[in-house]
Amino acid sequence: MPVAVGYGDPKSVVPRDMTVAMTVKKGTGKKDIKLTIPNQDITPQKEAALKKQLNTGLKAAGCPTA
Repeated sequence: MPVAVGYGDPKSVVPRDMTVAMTVKKGTGKKDIKLTIPNQDITPQKEAALKKQLNTGLKAAGCPTA
Protein backbone atom coordinates (compact mmCIF):
# COMPACT_ATOMS: atom_id res chain seq x y z
CA MET A 1 0.00 0.00 0.00
CA PRO A 2 1.94 3.05 -1.19
CA VAL A 3 1.53 6.39 0.53
CA ALA A 4 2.59 9.62 -1.17
CA VAL A 5 2.84 12.92 0.65
CA GLY A 6 2.19 16.12 -1.30
CA TYR A 7 3.73 19.48 -0.43
CA GLY A 8 2.29 22.76 -1.71
CA ASP A 9 5.68 24.46 -1.61
CA PRO A 10 9.06 22.77 -2.20
CA LYS A 11 10.47 24.56 0.88
CA SER A 12 7.62 23.52 3.17
CA VAL A 13 8.00 20.85 5.85
CA VAL A 14 4.23 20.67 6.36
CA PRO A 15 2.45 18.31 3.97
CA ARG A 16 -0.55 19.59 2.02
CA ASP A 17 -2.08 16.13 1.70
CA MET A 18 -1.35 12.43 1.51
CA THR A 19 -2.49 9.93 -1.07
CA VAL A 20 -3.04 6.32 -0.09
CA ALA A 21 -3.24 3.72 -2.86
CA MET A 22 -4.36 0.17 -2.12
CA THR A 23 -5.52 -2.93 -3.93
CA VAL A 24 -8.37 -4.77 -2.25
CA LYS A 25 -8.81 -8.44 -3.10
CA LYS A 26 -11.56 -10.80 -1.99
CA GLY A 27 -12.04 -14.07 -3.77
CA THR A 28 -11.88 -13.25 -7.47
CA GLY A 29 -12.81 -9.61 -6.86
CA LYS A 30 -10.08 -6.99 -7.03
CA LYS A 31 -10.27 -3.20 -6.89
CA ASP A 32 -7.64 -0.45 -6.80
CA ILE A 33 -8.58 2.36 -4.44
CA LYS A 34 -6.79 5.70 -4.24
CA LEU A 35 -7.71 8.28 -1.61
CA THR A 36 -6.23 11.77 -1.28
CA ILE A 37 -6.65 13.01 2.26
CA PRO A 38 -5.99 16.69 2.99
CA ASN A 39 -3.77 17.66 5.93
CA GLN A 40 -6.35 20.03 7.38
CA ASP A 41 -9.71 20.03 9.06
CA ILE A 42 -12.29 18.79 6.61
CA THR A 43 -15.99 19.43 6.41
CA PRO A 44 -18.43 16.68 7.30
CA GLN A 45 -19.32 16.56 3.60
CA LYS A 46 -15.69 15.95 2.57
CA GLU A 47 -15.34 13.30 5.27
CA ALA A 48 -18.51 11.59 4.04
CA ALA A 49 -17.23 11.73 0.44
CA LEU A 50 -13.93 10.07 1.42
CA LYS A 51 -15.78 7.35 3.35
CA LYS A 52 -18.15 6.81 0.40
CA GLN A 53 -15.20 6.54 -2.01
CA LEU A 54 -13.52 3.95 0.24
CA ASN A 55 -16.71 1.95 0.81
CA THR A 56 -17.56 1.98 -2.90
CA GLY A 57 -14.14 0.53 -3.69
CA LEU A 58 -14.45 -2.13 -0.99
CA LYS A 59 -17.90 -3.18 -2.22
CA ALA A 60 -16.60 -3.32 -5.81
CA ALA A 61 -13.93 -5.76 -4.61
CA GLY A 62 -16.60 -7.97 -3.04
CA CYS A 63 -16.37 -6.89 0.60
CA PRO A 64 -19.98 -7.20 1.78
CA THR A 65 -19.58 -5.36 5.09
CA ALA A 66 -18.35 -2.03 3.67
